[in-house]
Amino acid sequence: MIFILRNITILVENGLSLPRSLDTLVKEPSLRRYSLMLGQIKQRVESGEAFSDALAQFSDTFNELMISQVQIGEKSGTIPQTLGRIMNQLEHADNLKGAVIKKLTYPALLVTAGTGAVTFMLMFVAPTFEGVDEASGAKLPGVTLFLIAFGHVATSYGWIVVVGLLALIGSVVMIRRNPAGRLWMDRLLLKAPGIGTWFKNLAVLQFMDISAI
Repeated sequence: MIFILRNITILVENGLSLPRSLDTLVKEPSLRRYSLMLGQIKQRVESGEAFSDALAQFSDTFNELMISQVQIGEKSGTIPQTLGRIMNQLEHADNLKGAVIKKLTYPALLVTAGTGAVTFMLMFVAPTFEGVDEASGAKLPGVTLFLIAFGHVATSYGWIVVVGLLALIGSVVMIRRNPAGRLWMDRLLLKAPGIGTWFKNLAVLQFMDISAI
């Protein structure tokens, strides 16, 4: 999207009409997978349809906020500047997403490794203390007995937890594929304590003009 908007902006600023700019992108080998969509947008614009209306036909690619910005650019005669501003917003959002993922990667690895180590200890190491207890007749502490019992439960019923997690992941994927389900889940996340505020702040940061601060 950033590549497409950047090139449209450059071509229009250098005197090419919008249909010719789109036609140039249709012929671009690196955009082969988007050539059908760009070709249909070009045909609609050539037939007299507004650029924003042509984009609205592909709502999975161009969101409502982007289309509204293009409509304002059409009315004010500042399409190149508007597309450039949208491109900068997308670049900023992409950089922000990359920074967040980078910050969360290390904690996520620690949590994953820690969970794996604890699971291994509970399922395979803790039960061995039961054999030691039976052989020596020593009385084990309550915490150790709890861990042994937990290990037995995890070994016997752990597959239920795994199946439940896989079912949960599959359900989330199916819900996210449906626009109504995705909207419902997003609203639920925004209302969640703690992380809801974090998601709101992240969404605002994606569209802030950092250069104006």
